[in-house]
This record gives sequence, structure tokens and C-alpha cells, in this order.
Amino acid sequence: MKIYKPLVLFSIGLMLMGCSNKKDIESVEENQSVEETIFSEEDTIVSIDAAYGENDEIIFGDEIDESLLSLNIHYKNKTETLTSKDFDIDVGDFDAFSDKDVEIQLTSKDDQTITAKTTLKKKVRQNLKLLFIGNSFSEDTIQWMYEISDSLNINLKVENMNIGGCNIRTHFDNIDNDNKVYTRNYRAGNSWASEYNVGLREEIASDDWDFISLQQVSDLAGVVDSYQFLPHLINEIGWYIKDTNHTRIVWNMTWAYQSDCTHSGFARYGNDQMKMYKAILAAVEEEVLTNQRIATLIPNGTAIQNARTSFLGDTLTRDGYHMSYDIGRYIVGLMAIKALTGANIDDCTYSPTDEKTTTVCKESVNNAFKNKYQITDSIYTE
Repeated sequence: MKIYKPLVLFSIGLMLMGCSNKKDIESVEENQSVEETIFSEEDTIVSIDAAYGENDEIIFGDEIDESLLSLNIHYKNKTETLTSKDFDIDVGDFDAFSDKDVEIQLTSKDDQTITAKTTLKKKVRQNLKLLFIGNSFSEDTIQWMYEISDSLNINLKVENMNIGGCNIRTHFDNIDNDNKVYTRNYRAGNSWASEYNVGLREEIASDDWDFISLQQVSDLAGVVDSYQFLPHLINEIGWYIKDTNHTRIVWNMTWAYQSDCTHSGFARYGNDQMKMYKAILAAVEEEVLTNQRIATLIPNGTAIQNARTSFLGDTLTRDGYHMSYDIGRYIVGLMAIKALTGANIDDCTYSPTDEKTTTVCKESVNNAFKNKYQITDSIYTE
């Protein structure tokens, strides 16, 4: 509460002018004492600050928890704390999956002059439980994720529900009918293992996943009409998620084929790599980014195109469309870790290839993280 002494004295003066006798004056003097008590210096606001939890930190990928916000009004001898029901919140252009710190402004609903800002610092997600529902392209993505995460001190659990060449419509039919037709790729010790004839329902419900990643089959990734069952698939998945307030859906944006690819589906794009890449971007923009149930995407398609502008050239697949066992899979694994944890992949000490190539891999991923929907030319062309 602010002090307005001139106003108080003026009011007292008016009261004295209206006094007709000593008794009235004594009454005013008593009122003066009351006013001075009400507007004492102890009620002067010394400072105002905003806070988020204990350290003003938020884990990368997490949404703002309004219950952790507080607006603190500091008086001389006390502090009054307002909670989220008492103030308005302005988070600006907050992006949970950006590595940039975010500034939040809190303003009292009762008094607009009581306002303060705080800056939330992004903290790397140190624990990641990730389930892919995909095909051989998600198998490519997970291959080196454990080695990468171990190097970055990230505790990882990743599994892949795999049917080769499986598309969105088939995934929907399988979960809708509880078809137990998937191969579950999971980590057993230091190597990958497989369990067969597993259903999506049981796998989704088996753990409290941080993220569940979806994708379209590669040759249809740039065909907008092929995404019509995506909302239905997401709705079905929601029935089996343990905690819908925690687990979120993400999108694995796959890559365009190599220019000399002989896959029959390449004909959809005139056997043109750039045409396919742009078609994938267009489909993602129209069908994925507009879906409020999808929290973010892993821009693997852009990371691969970035790397293709380097001295590596168009050599990142093993058969024209699946990633090469070392470099290609390393890039998409780095991209998944970066996109979902916010980790500084430059600190990653693991690599299945040489130092020069590793530098290009990290560059292509970092650039894709900054510009998900635009190719960034590599500076390493020789």
C-alpha cells in the first residue's frame, strides 16, 4: 500500500475548518492518529518481484506451470505473495522447445501498478522417456541415441514400435482393433533387442512416457491427403496414455530420398529430391503444425538436407532412402536428442565417424534446430 500524506493532511485540514468546538477538534485529532496509523511507513511498498519455483528454471520442453508462479510484494516488515489466481500472466512468444530463456510479466488483477518480470532459464531435460510409433525410419533414428545421450549425461529410455513401411492409416487400424503386429525395438544392456507381436495399446500404457513420436511412411510424407487419419490416431493413443497432462505427442519429420534413389514411391515427386523435401514441409505445415495435440517436431528432414550441402554431398543413405549405418543414423539421432532435450550437442564426445565428419553432423543438426523449415548451407564444403 502506498502512502499519500499530502492527501491525508488536506483532508484533516478540511475537517478542522468544519470544527465548531474543542470537542470536535479532539475528535479530529483522534482521526488524525488513525489515519497516520493506516498510512504508516510500514505499509510502504519497498519492492516487487516475480518468481517461478525456487530457481526460476524450467525444463526444456515443459509448459509453464502457473502454480509455480508468484508475485511478491515486499513491505518494510512483511511480504505479501500473490498466487496465479490473483494476477495476469504475459509469457510473450514462449516456446517450450526453444533453448532461449523466456521473460514472464505478472500483473496484479486488482492493481495494475503492481507488476514485475522474471526470466525463466531453460534447463536441459536430463531424463527422457521416448516411444516411437513408426517404421524403419524411426529405427534409423534411435540407433545411436543411447551412445549420444550417455555422452551428454542424459538418462534415456527409448523404444520403437516398428512395422516396415507402416503408414498413419495402418497405425490407426492397429490400435483401433488392438492388433498385436508390431516389433518392439528396445535396449537390452549395450545392444538392441526385439520383441515380436506386440500391440500399441499395451506398449503405450507400459510407462509414463515423456513423448510419443509419430511419423508418416516415407513415400507418403509429402502427400497431404495421406494424413487424414492422423487426428484419429492421436485420439486413440490418448485413451492409453497413463497421464495425458504429462505425455505429449511429437512428430518425426522424415527426409527426402537420395537423388539416385530407385524406390517406386520417389516417382510421386518426379524423382526430384528437392521437390520431395518441399512437399514434406508443405504437408507438415498443413497437417502437423495445425494440430494442437502435437507439441513439436524433430526436423530430421531439414538436418539431412543441411548435411547434403557439405562436402559429404548426397551420400547419407545406404540404399537411397534408409540412413547410412554410421553418418546418416548419427545425424538423425543427434537431431532427436537436441530437439527433445535442448542439450548442447557440441559437448557430445561420441561419434561413429571421423572428427571432420562429426563437425558437419553437429553443424547440420544445430542449424536445423534454429531453422526447422529452411535449408542452411554448410560452411564445410571441402
